[in-house]
Formats: sequence, structure tokens, C-alpha cells
Amino acid sequence: MYKNVQRKETEEYYSKYYSKMMERWKRSADSRPIIFRKLNVHKLNKKTILDVGCGNGILMKNLELTKKNEVHGIDISKPLLKEAKKYNIKTLFYDVDKRGNLPYPKEYFDVIFLVEIVEHIFYPKGLFKKCYKILKPNGKIYMTIPNGLQPDKKQHIQEMLEKTLEKIYKKRIPEKAKRFPDLNIITIHEIKRILKQTGFKLKELYGWRWKWEQVSSKERKHMWLNPLKARDLLLVIEKAKK
Repeated sequence: MYKNVQRKETEEYYSKYYSKMMERWKRSADSRPIIFRKLNVHKLNKKTILDVGCGNGILMKNLELTKKNEVHGIDISKPLLKEAKKYNIKTLFYDVDKRGNLPYPKEYFDVIFLVEIVEHIFYPKGLFKKCYKILKPNGKIYMTIPNGLQPDKKQHIQEMLEKTLEKIYKKRIPEKAKRFPDLNIITIHEIKRILKQTGFKLKELYGWRWKWEQVSSKERKHMWLNPLKARDLLLVIEKAKK
């Protein structure tokens, strides 16, 4: 991870370049809605939901969560938030690495989504502290992260980003788009330590694969992969009782 990257650079990266990549990814076969439906997340009803790093809001849309719930979304990219707002998501431009609490009332949310966001921020522990304050006592966090136990995971993500940029810009990729200031890959062991330190407990852990077309027929039947060997992880997290 580039520790010397300034927040203004990060905002520019997500607004100018990452938003273009997300628009292209929106057309691909994304398995996230499928795995969340396996956990009956799409059946949430009359809940207050926060999607941290909501991007263009496509996950909330595909899970149809805005129809029966109050859904909020925060992100550092204004172009992506503009898209998310179209799906009836209450959007807010906000940098989660910013000091201070998240701008919501104490114990306001029933559910928080941290979907491919932890690896994009500078201070994961700080984010969990903030989430703890705004999550209800019986609330849950649904979180997906790259599996940091995979030795080539960061390289794999960078190659995927590079290929997407090549499709968008051909051979004229802007230099600032190549910096990848967002990758902070951490292991499940580090996540467990952070959860314990911030008042959470890990209830469920699953391995999965991001691209649905890469999932074999056998894997599709059972869906879940070995968490220690999978490229991506899904965590169900709860507040620990005091």
C-alpha cells in the first residue's frame, strides 16, 4: 500500500478512474448477489442499512434491499454516488479514513455492509471502531475481503485493474490511474485481531469466488469454498456482548 498517498489523490483516483472501472464491471457476471442470497440477506425487511463504500449502489439494487428498507450509502467518489442515488439509496460523500465518528446517530443501523472496502482504506481498525458506535446491539456486519493468505493476491488484483484500464484507455493509461493507492491486503488473522479489539466477534466465515463464470458446476451447487484456500472471503460479524 502507498502510505505516502494523500487523501486528495485517493479521492481523484476513485472519482476519475475507479468509477470508470466500476461502470465496466457492472456488465460482468458478479457472484456477490448470489452469495448474499445464500445467507438470506435479500429478505431483510424494515431494517436500517449502511453500505460503506457503496460505489454505484449496484449490490443494493441487485439484492432489492431499497424496496423494503432504509438504505444509506457512503463513498469517496461523487460520480459513483450520483449513480447510487438513482437506486433510492440515501447517499453521502464521506471519507471513512477521516478522523471522528461516522455522521450517523449512535446505534442507528441494523446492518452494515463492508463489501470490498477494507482493502481500500488506510485504517481498518478505525473503521470498525466507527461502525461499532452506529450499529445496534444485535446488529450484523456483512463483509467481503480478498484473502490475504493468498501470496499473489495483491498482484492478481493489480493485474485485473490493469487489464480493465487497458480496455478503457487502450495504450494511453493515465499515470495516476496506475498507482493503485487503494490496496491494503490484510489476512483473516489480522481481521480477527481487529474484531476482538473493537468489540466484535466473527460468527461465520466463507470462501467464495468473485467472477461467477469462474465457479465450477460443483462449486455452484455448494457455493462455498475452503476459506483458507479461496481467493475471497465473506464474513458475518456481530457485536460482542459486553
